[in-house]
Amino acid sequence: MVPFEFFVESPPLSQQTRDPRKLREWKEYIRAEATKLWPSQAPVEVPLKLTVVYYHERQSVLIDHDNMIKPIQDALAGLIYKNDRQITDAQTRKTNIDGRFRLRHLSPVYARAFVADARSFI
Repeated sequence: MVPFEFFVESPPLSQQTRDPRKLREWKEYIRAEATKLWPSQAPVEVPLKLTVVYYHERQSVLIDHDNMIKPIQDALAGLIYKNDRQITDAQTRKTNIDGRFRLRHLSPVYARAFVADARSFI
């Protein structure tokens, strides 16, 4: 199976946000962006690895890794995969975009996201 990759140009929203409307809108946005590349395929039913990379411009960000990934997992459930229990390996990274990088073996999607100054990449 070929990896499914996409990126969004928005900072992630925490599962712990106090505004349920914003959380719902964030999940809808993630799902809509994923749907553009996965429009009519059935959800897969195999074990999966999920990687989320959040590029930011500050020294650090306050969002916890688990609170950053949970809304994304929820948004993709039923679309990309049947249930988020299929995710057997999850990786999150929060990386300051300022600085020098040595990049090798980038997928086209990852390269486009990096060059586009995207703030979140899934």
